[in-house]
Amino acid sequence: EKMEKAYGTYATEAYKLKFLCQDEVILPEEYKIKIRILLQQMVESDLSDFDFTKNLSMMVKKQLITDEYAKYYEDARLGRQ
Repeated sequence: EKMEKAYGTYATEAYKLKFLCQDEVILPEEYKIKIRILLQQMVESDLSDFDFTKNLSMMVKKQLITDEYAKYYEDARLGRQ
């Protein structure tokens, strides 16, 4: 719960996925698929723009996604509005 407040709900989920991949519970390809699904859910969610950006920024900072992914999903979110 503390982690969710600091990182954001979606960033926390992405962080969990990273650990599952590192521990070989899920394969890297499965990680990529799950991250894409999570990011698309973020785009379609009712998160405020501030929280959306906060989650994306934390994911990039913690190396859960690339800058390119962040930009792509930022653009997708803008296109949705």
